[in-house]
Amino acid sequence: VGRKLHPSLPCSISNAVLDVLKKIDLSGRGSGLDESLQVEDATVPTTGQSNIFGHGTRCPSVREFIKLLNRISSSIRFEPGSDYTTENQRLICLAETVDLFAMSC
Repeated sequence: VGRKLHPSLPCSISNAVLDVLKKIDLSGRGSGLDESLQVEDATVPTTGQSNIFGHGTRCPSVREFIKLLNRISSSIRFEPGSDYTTENQRLICLAETVDLFAMSC
């Protein structure tokens, strides 16, 4: 869905954003996560509790995934049809990723 909404983004960028979401998602949706990344007591905290990602109570969702792809697509110009990204583009993507996922937690 993310690639269809933002076809101008290189596949490597959308895949990296999806990998980040999978690694920090504690909702139990991902069945293909590495066992080394799974927490033994990976329950979603209830209202009022904090988790390891911040002060909030909800886990990042697909909404944040789509929102992040939108932010990256609108702020960074990529070469059409190319999967190549510069170091500067990757750094901006990282900053956007940390900003958005930190706000969602």
